[in-house]
Amino acid sequence: MDSYAEKSAAEQAAKRGSWCESAGDGDRSEIAWHEQRTDADIAREAENALSWDTSVQEDRIKVTVEQGWITLGRCVDWRYQKTADENAVHHLTGVKGVSNLISIIPAQKVFPAEVKANIEKALKLNANLEAQRITVTATGSKVTLRGNVLRWSISHLKGEENMKEQSTANVLKEVAGMSIGVAVLMIILGFLAVALPLATGIGISILVGWIIVFSGFAYMAYAFAAKGAGAFLWRMLIGIVYVVGGLYLAFHPTLALESLTLVVAAVFIAEGVLQMIVFFQFRSLPSSGWILFDGIMTIILGILIGYPWPFSSAWAIGTLVGINLLISGFTRLLYSTEARKMLKEAA
Repeated sequence: MDSYAEKSAAEQAAKRGSWCESAGDGDRSEIAWHEQRTDADIAREAENALSWDTSVQEDRIKVTVEQGWITLGRCVDWRYQKTADENAVHHLTGVKGVSNLISIIPAQKVFPAEVKANIEKALKLNANLEAQRITVTATGSKVTLRGNVLRWSISHLKGEENMKEQSTANVLKEVAGMSIGVAVLMIILGFLAVALPLATGIGISILVGWIIVFSGFAYMAYAFAAKGAGAFLWRMLIGIVYVVGGLYLAFHPTLALESLTLVVAAVFIAEGVLQMIVFFQFRSLPSSGWILFDGIMTIILGILIGYPWPFSSAWAIGTLVGINLLISGFTRLLYSTEARKMLKEAA
């Protein structure tokens, strides 16, 4: 090879392959070099490179060069600093090799048990499941890693990205599956509501009654936040009315159903009138006739519900709820099925 940097790159490429074996500690390597440079030039360029590297403790590093071979000495606090010092000079032109004799002497006392715990934690964070196959022992200033791995740890960067992508895809597939299940349930409930409109209407009336009851209790609790006695009594009175009225509707669902039906009829008629007003304001726009059509149909629906009232209470609420559940269910089923199909094709 033509440079020490090329040799190091080749070693790293070999380490990234599956089922590789370590060739040694890599502290001293020899390569062939055809371009000659003086030791003084190499030493001066090495010192400049170290001075420009912010991760290097320049004042604690000694550089010597002999026949193109750089020797790094003295001490640093951390292993990454030792590696950074070597990386700063190994790519220089004319360098035949690097002897990294830098000693690691922490400024603060380090306990082996603490070092062991930190390494195990780092392995679990960076090596995924393969960390379970690695044992760590720390004795004095020496740390030993034992075990078997399928590939060099640097390849985990890509592996982690793939795992994240697969995890996200799996979550989306599960969500799509749950959405399909909800859609099917909505369709079944929609058919039942249309088939049993009276029972559906009574059930909705009971639900509305209990909602009013809980709203009343919330209003009574809110009364205790009042600053004056008058505000407290007023809020408490409103809360009591809500609770009493809600309980009455919950235990008399037929009356509540009739009231809800009348309210729905009035809302439909009012909505239709507003849509017709909007049509006359925007009748010059293209396709504005659909606004008029929607308004007329909404008013007709309101009249169909309101005119035979209270007899329409037996079918109006349940039928409307059932139709809404059917439309929403089929819509959810269509887009959830399409989303699941796209996820399978992407996988």
